[in-house]
Amino acid sequence: MKELVYCALVVLAMYISSIAGTTGKIKGEITENETCEPIPYAVVQIEGTTMGAQTDVNGRYEIQNVPVGTWRLQVTKCGWVSTRVESIVVDSNQTTFVNVAMTESTLDSLPCCILITYRDLINVSETQSVKNLNADQLKHRPARNVRETLRRIAGVVYR
Repeated sequence: MKELVYCALVVLAMYISSIAGTTGKIKGEITENETCEPIPYAVVQIEGTTMGAQTDVNGRYEIQNVPVGTWRLQVTKCGWVSTRVESIVVDSNQTTFVNVAMTESTLDSLPCCILITYRDLINVSETQSVKNLNADQLKHRPARNVRETLRRIAGVVYR
């Protein structure tokens, strides 16, 4: 019986160690080559995967749950020369720091950039809807008086 419990514990320990450390992180900062100013909203992507991140306003990024191995990073931003970083080694439960300096693009070499973003249809933090209208906007509405104008604005009840 003791041998069975011992074997079960060994198998359990091997299973836990095999799933425990299979990913790491890549973290760093994207800056301008000449002035070392941070580049906000650049896209940092691991080539050959869908994993990536966008830099914050301070040029910092972090990609979590990166499988252990050697990877290539591609850094892009409209108006900047795309930069590739080779041979980035990610170890289990470790953070690999990769800082990248980008060069501003010349007007001739600007690629066409398309940015697609998604927004939630319902923002639960907004509890009210506000629309501002000025006098010029109200003047050009087809109505005979103020009451009629206000009735035609969505969400306004005039009694």
